[in-house]
Amino acid sequence: MANPPNRRRLRLLVAVTVVKALSARVLLITHMAFSIWAATCVVNSASVWALMSVLGLFVVETVYSIVKRKGQEPQWFSPCIFLYLLAVVPPIWILNLDMIHCLISSRQYGNGSCVGLASSGADCALVSLDSYFSRKPLAYTLEEIMLLLLIVSRWLLPKGNITRDQLSLLLLVYFGIGFDIMELFYLFEELDVLLSHGMTYAILVVWTVSLFQFTIVLTTVKSRRPRLSLQTTPLRRLVSCRCCQFEIWGLLTSVFMQDGPFLILRLYCLIGMGLFSYNLLFYTVKNVLVVILQAYRFTVLVLDCRENFDTGMERSASMASIASVKKRNGAAAGPSAVDGGSRTYSQRRNASHTSLNQSQDFSFESAV
Repeated sequence: MANPPNRRRLRLLVAVTVVKALSARVLLITHMAFSIWAATCVVNSASVWALMSVLGLFVVETVYSIVKRKGQEPQWFSPCIFLYLLAVVPPIWILNLDMIHCLISSRQYGNGSCVGLASSGADCALVSLDSYFSRKPLAYTLEEIMLLLLIVSRWLLPKGNITRDQLSLLLLVYFGIGFDIMELFYLFEELDVLLSHGMTYAILVVWTVSLFQFTIVLTTVKSRRPRLSLQTTPLRRLVSCRCCQFEIWGLLTSVFMQDGPFLILRLYCLIGMGLFSYNLLFYTVKNVLVVILQAYRFTVLVLDCRENFDTGMERSASMASIASVKKRNGAAAGPSAVDGGSRTYSQRRNASHTSLNQSQDFSFESAV
C-alpha cells in the first residue's frame, strides 16, 4: 500500500498529465473550428460546416484519453493528431483552391484582387473589413499556424513511454519537417503550375500525405533483444535488428511520405514543364542532397545492423557448440558420474538429518 505522500504525488502527476492533454486538445479544437469557419465564409457554402462532425469524434477521443488512459498518449500513433488533420485539411484545401482560382482570374483577366468575402452573413462579420482581408495570406497563415500547433501540441501532450531526450529530438525533427512542408507551396508562385489543374491537385495530395507523418511517433526506443536463429534471410536480419530499427523506419517514412514525392514534383516542374526559377532550382538541389544523405544514412545503419547481427550469430553458434561439447562429455562419463552424484546426494541428505537432530536436541536442552 502506497504512503500518503506518494499518493498525493501520484495524484498531482495524473492531474498535470490531464491538464496538459486538455490544453493541447483545446488549441487543436480552436484552430480546427476557425479553419472551418474561414472556409465557410470564403466560399459561401454552409456544407463546409459538416466537417464539424469530426469534432464529435475528437471529443470522444478526448474523454477516452482522460478517463481510460489518464491523459497518456499511445506509444506509436497519435489519434488526436490524426483526427485534427482529418478536420483541418479539407478547409485548407478549399481555401487553397479558391485562392488559386482567384489568382488565375486576377493575373489573366485582371478582374479582382482576391480581397473580400463571398459570404456576408452574421457569422462572417468578424472579417467584414475587405481592405484587411486577403485570401492568399489567410490560406498561408492557417497552414503555418497548423504546422506550429502540431509541434506545440506534441510538446504539450504527455510524452508517454518516450524519454525527455527522445521527445526533444522528436520536436527538432518536427520543426525540420514543418519548414520543408511549407516550402512546397512555393510552386504556387509559378503561373504554369496554377494553370495546371492536375499539378495543383498533385501538390495538395502530396502535401496532405506528408502531414500524416506527425501522427506517427518513431523514436530510438530500444526493444527486447530478439532470439537469433542460425537460418536467417537478409530481410529477417534487417527486421530483427534492435540497435537502429526505429531510425531505419523513420528514414523510410520520411523518404516515402515527404522527400521522395517532393523531389518528384520539383523535377517534373523543372524537366517536364520546363519551368526555371531561382527558388525552384534551389529547393530541388536541396531536396536531392537530402535524399542522397538519407540514402547514405540508411546504408550505414543497414551495414551496422548486419555487423551486429553477424556478431550475435557467431556468439550464438559458439554457445551452441560449447553446449554440445558439454552434452557429449556428460554422456561419455557414463553411469559412474551418476553413481557419484547419487552418493553425494545421499551423503548430503544424511548430513542434513544429523544436523536437524542435533538442533532439535539443543533446542530441547535450552528449553529445559
